Amino acid sequence: MFAKAKLNSCKKSNDSEYILNLDVSWNGSWKNEINYDGVYVFIKYQSDKKQGYHSAKITDDIIIDKSDNAVDNFIGDNKLGFFLYPANVQNKTDMVVENITVKVLMECEPIDIQVFILEMVYVPEGAHEVGDPGNGISKGGTLKNCFYTYPSNGTYKITSEDAVRFAPEEGCLYCDRDTENAREENDVFDIPAEFPKGYKEMWYMKYSLTEGQYVQFVNCLTRKQQQAHCMSDISGEYIENYYVCTNSIEPIKRCEVYCRRNGNAVEMPVKFYSSAPNRAMNAVSYADVSAFACFAGLRLISELEFEKACRGTLTAVKEEFAWGSTKIGRVFHFDGIDGSGTELPVAQNEGEICNCNYGTDIAPFEKEFKKVPDNPGWVGPASVGIFENSPALDGITERERTGASYYGIMELCGNVWENLVTVGRAEGRAYIPDHGTGELDENGMHTMNNWPDSETAIGIGVRGGVFVSPDPSYLHMALRVFAAHTKNVKGFHGGIRVGY
Repeated sequence: MFAKAKLNSCKKSNDSEYILNLDVSWNGSWKNEINYDGVYVFIKYQSDKKQGYHSAKITDDIIIDKSDNAVDNFIGDNKLGFFLYPANVQNKTDMVVENITVKVLMECEPIDIQVFILEMVYVPEGAHEVGDPGNGISKGGTLKNCFYTYPSNGTYKITSEDAVRFAPEEGCLYCDRDTENAREENDVFDIPAEFPKGYKEMWYMKYSLTEGQYVQFVNCLTRKQQQAHCMSDISGEYIENYYVCTNSIEPIKRCEVYCRRNGNAVEMPVKFYSSAPNRAMNAVSYADVSAFACFAGLRLISELEFEKACRGTLTAVKEEFAWGSTKIGRVFHFDGIDGSGTELPVAQNEGEICNCNYGTDIAPFEKEFKKVPDNPGWVGPASVGIFENSPALDGITERERTGASYYGIMELCGNVWENLVTVGRAEGRAYIPDHGTGELDENGMHTMNNWPDSETAIGIGVRGGVFVSPDPSYLHMALRVFAAHTKNVKGFHGGIRVGY
């Protein structure tokens, strides 16, 4: 299922330029009249074992010697990575691209090179609706804080990247403040033209970052930088709570990132591992999300772009999920794993739809009512791409069966929260979607001037629901109950998904 990148060779061509030869492959690639998928590849190198990795900068065009299918490519504007994607219209196809020549600048002789690869989905330019046609609660609808056209005219249409007026004024974008986590008290402001509204084209990660990908990321950092992305104290040779992302001696909420308990030389970076590399990474904060985005040369996604990625250009459906309908069924258990290591989903009842991960626990605010979870005992995220293994059912479309968005992006509702830049706070609206520098500061934080601050996380919120959401009402894609929820500590429910 998942993309792979292999470094075949590295040859020095002059003082600091190197020629890399790569093979890349990924499964289920498509190109149709709507959009297409692809992969993003970026390269890191290490020149001193005591130090972290640096970004290799691409210096020339990408040359492809052999591919099973015709592919196109382009280099990111910051020269830190490149995209591969199908050149011709095709149904889902396994892509194999061999002998890719990449010329890169590496300022020091490398002792190790890491090639990262992320599956991405292209979202084309176009107008889209935000909100729910049923409006917010105060207008007779059911969804807290969702967007609508004031005073009560259903969804609001984004038709350009121009500034948008937010106000309780005729024809303006608006949302209620049913909870303080929806937006600031100020209810009149402009969303600047620079803020990404989803009208422009973009690339969006097909899946949330996995534990395996997170491990590859933190293994490229210095010991000091790693500490910022762990809950455990990792400063010593002996690390008591060696499940480092949950500060524990055993997995919590299915997060299985760990290190050795003994033998962690204090002057060296720690080596991390995962026993569930295809599982969606949780136990993260905004600091982790923004650090990975910066490290990869990518950027954060806004909540308006999230709604575009879910719904596309279609007319909004009342109380819809990311797959465009109200049909939902949760995964109740697993029937082993497939050849790629992804869990095989089992529906709550035989013959029912199985397209989402939620209801694996009772949320804290529900426990006072003494509700009892009816799950089989596991609480946490599932493997990414899990619902691509869901069985076909009569009367259920492929999109509904797999939980795919309009553009083919997976698990945008349920599994782990989507960390997004909010329009509900001034600090979020100040976001400019510049692509990351590829480098973190000495404390492991992002180095972008126009992104929300790593320390406070003001300007960030979450959308889409999570594995502990008690019932489907918490997973509607237009729901904004925590859209401007500022939380600058690590939690077990959020994930990492970024874009370009």
